[in-house]
This record gives sequence, C-alpha cells and structure tokens, in this order.
Amino acid sequence: MIPGYATAHQSYAELLSELGRHDEALAEIRLAQQLDPFSLIINVVRADSLRTAGQNDLAIEQLRKTLDIDPNFAHAYFHLGLTQLRKGAFLEAVAEFQRAVALSPNVTDYKGGLGYAYARAGKRVEARKLLDELKERSKRVMSRGSISLGFMRGWRKRIKRSLAWKRRMSSESRDLRS
Repeated sequence: MIPGYATAHQSYAELLSELGRHDEALAEIRLAQQLDPFSLIINVVRADSLRTAGQNDLAIEQLRKTLDIDPNFAHAYFHLGLTQLRKGAFLEAVAEFQRAVALSPNVTDYKGGLGYAYARAGKRVEARKLLDELKERSKRVMSRGSISLGFMRGWRKRIKRSLAWKRRMSSESRDLRS
C-alpha cells in the first residue's frame, strides 16, 4: 500500500471493519482522515466504522462534522439515518433519511432507508407509498432499486418474498446483459 494514499487507507479500513477488526479499522481510517481531512467520503467511512464498532454516538458526532464541511452531502444524512436506526431512534432516522432523499431524490437506497425507517416508526402509510414507488421504478429501470425494495420489505418480515424478488431482479439483470 502506498503510505500517503488516503483512499487506499480508507479501502483497507472498510475491509478491516467488514472483518470485525474494529480497532484496526478505526486506526486505519484515522490515518486516511489525517491524510485527507476534507474528504467527505473518508469522513463518512470513519463514521460508518464507528457505527459498525458499536460507537453510535461518536458516529453521529463524526457525521455532524462531515456536514459542517458540506451541509448538502446527502450520503452523510443517509448514514445518520442508518446510525439512528441502529440506536432505535426511528423518528430521528426518518428525519435524516428525508434529508438525504430531498438532496438526492433519485437514489433508491435513500428511499429504501426512508421506507424502512417509516415502517419502524409505525408510519405504515408512508412506508407503503415508498414501497409501491420502488416496486414501480424497478419495473422501468434496472437499478439498485431492487435491493432497496428488498431492504424495505424486511420490515414486513417477508424475507422469502424479498429474497425471491432479489433473485428475480438479479436473473433479469443477467438476462439483459446476455
């Protein structure tokens, strides 16, 4: 690895985090952040590493600092929503996902997160509306919408149906590429 290349340290930190090696991941992402302190994605990855390590409050603090750099960075709001979900603060998660969707209305992951947060917050009508929207979009556009749709369907505890949908979308995607 190139010692002064912040993105390499970021990628390695993400790998370490996925492997459950949280202390090493946090050290690696800290190094990336020292090398490129204004990188929005490195700041978000640091927050994600903190969240994955169970340090939700520190993750929220890091995401707020990221938003101080760029208050229109939708991905930071998305990760704030994920962190609030992890904390069980469903209404706060809804607010963060709403901000992400407002800034980037065509990102299906953000809408999937919002729908899931709506459902967890007991806002079934809003969740259903987003579920229907994602279903309709997935018929027209091959995108990550099928994954977001599956994410939302989890709240309904229909795991088999969600997995079947993902398999179908994956199969259709392979067919389109052939």
